[in-house]
Amino acid sequence: MGEPRWHARVDVPDSVEGGGSGLLIDERHVLTCAHVVEPPDAAVLVSFPSAAIADVPATVVHRGPWQPETTGSGDFAILQLETAQAITPARFAPFTTIATRSQESFYARGFPDGYYSEGTTAMLRLVPGGLGPETRQLKPWDSTSKDLTPGFSGGAVVREATDEVVGIVTAADQHRQGAMLPIEKICEHWPQLAERIELGPFGPAAYQDLRSILSTVDLRVPGWLLPTVLGAQDSTFAPDPPRLSTVLEVAEWLATETNFQDERVKQLLATLLLQVAFLRPAVEHDAMDWIKQYTLGGPTPPKRGSEAASASVIVRIAPTAGGAAEEEACHVTMWTVTGPDAEFSEPIIDERVPTPQVRDLVTTSLPDAVEQVPIVHKDVVVEFVLPRRWLSWPVDEWTVYHGEEVLLGVTWPVVVRDLDWFDREDARELERRAHDLRDHAKDLAALMSWKDCAAQLAPPRGFHAWLRGRERPLALGLAGHWAQQDRIESAVAAGVPAVLWPRRSCGPDVAACGADLGDQPGEALCPGRMFRRDIVESLRDIRAERLPGWAHELRGQAEEADDPDTHCGAKISVLLDDPRRKLPYQLGFAS
Repeated sequence: MGEPRWHARVDVPDSVEGGGSGLLIDERHVLTCAHVVEPPDAAVLVSFPSAAIADVPATVVHRGPWQPETTGSGDFAILQLETAQAITPARFAPFTTIATRSQESFYARGFPDGYYSEGTTAMLRLVPGGLGPETRQLKPWDSTSKDLTPGFSGGAVVREATDEVVGIVTAADQHRQGAMLPIEKICEHWPQLAERIELGPFGPAAYQDLRSILSTVDLRVPGWLLPTVLGAQDSTFAPDPPRLSTVLEVAEWLATETNFQDERVKQLLATLLLQVAFLRPAVEHDAMDWIKQYTLGGPTPPKRGSEAASASVIVRIAPTAGGAAEEEACHVTMWTVTGPDAEFSEPIIDERVPTPQVRDLVTTSLPDAVEQVPIVHKDVVVEFVLPRRWLSWPVDEWTVYHGEEVLLGVTWPVVVRDLDWFDREDARELERRAHDLRDHAKDLAALMSWKDCAAQLAPPRGFHAWLRGRERPLALGLAGHWAQQDRIESAVAAGVPAVLWPRRSCGPDVAACGADLGDQPGEALCPGRMFRRDIVESLRDIRAERLPGWAHELRGQAEEADDPDTHCGAKISVLLDDPRRKLPYQLGFAS
């Protein structure tokens, strides 16, 4: 490898050390170690051997909080050159490179004894731990690599694959080990350095703001996050990522290592921040501002809770012939719609296919449909409009390919809607209840009516009367023996706009079915009542407009659980019917 022109030799004739190394960070400033430029009033000369520039006088303009008795913390100094240099400065790696690329090779350039004029290279590896609270430990790459000796101090530690700087050498010992002060730690002491560090297509200000937002996010990166952000097409062309444990690591990898055009990288970062804002609402305001300022250049995206913030892909599946389901053909139509009262797009698909082929047609078409939704709509809900007898279809368990098979229900918020109400010209009962549900001040934990194993299964006529009586439920949970197909159909036919139920029953072998939930060890618990208990707790502070997003997060939690099958988010169906999002009758299918 050739010596980078920005690599500097720092000479301090009056010091015990005699000098060390450094790196040019802009045309007038060099970064080195504080202990290299001791004593504080010593004369300093800087040379750039690869650029044939020698003995440029320099002054120490900032010194880190290093003390001789410390072990590397704050051991850096900034030198100001007497004259500007026409040399391209060093490039810096993303801060999380040390965590995500620690198994790769790194190198440092220095001027030890015998290499004073031109310098030499030491191949290195990063190892856990350090010689102080701020440093990372360095070791030679292998037995043939040079040791870190006096003359390397202040030299850049560089990722070999990209020639980007991750830190500076601060110390070495007799056991062939050394220490590095990461660039991130230097920025904490001297923020002006961060003003010189870019991230892919983003300037220093964008990178600083991004770190400020994402460094506060306490979130274990779910397996579906990166495939969802990339989408099916980009997952195919993106390189394999390293192990990414934090959302900041995901963001930095997307920005610097995916090799996409700058505009596409900006879209990917915006999509990532939308997902993070959904999972962690506390950062939503800052995330939306970042997207506006650094990726869109347009008006601020709508805020959470605003109905304009969401968009939908509507998938209408209608049988076209009688008989058993597996013998039927279906008419499948897919549109996008932005906002509750917005116009439908032109159909993305509009085909008649045999029923067994519906799943493949939908799952291969959905990613393209979602891509057509403007990026300002951070929540894209997939609404399946199904015949009443098919409302328990496990559409959230269908999969899309994002580099690997990923469940629809953890990729996007997925809900179902009733085909009859969707096609019907007169939907006044559903419209009234849906309007009341939207305007209700209570959260769904308080508003939702329940029928579960604690109540004896009523005859159908009694249930029909209750649905249309004084209580007139706006949201209904069904569990246990109440989560039967005929009861689901009755609730939907009555115009209840929000219904949820598990696609599993207590089963005839559960002796505790209907019993009060106890807390004694070994006590049998009713699955239906456990479902109700867990769902009610989860629905606190959730209003109707957030129900799809709530279901999305709940399904993701189920997939991450130690025992997914027992989690309340496993095999859950959620119906949310908003009659405002339907085709005008004259363009519909009722006829």
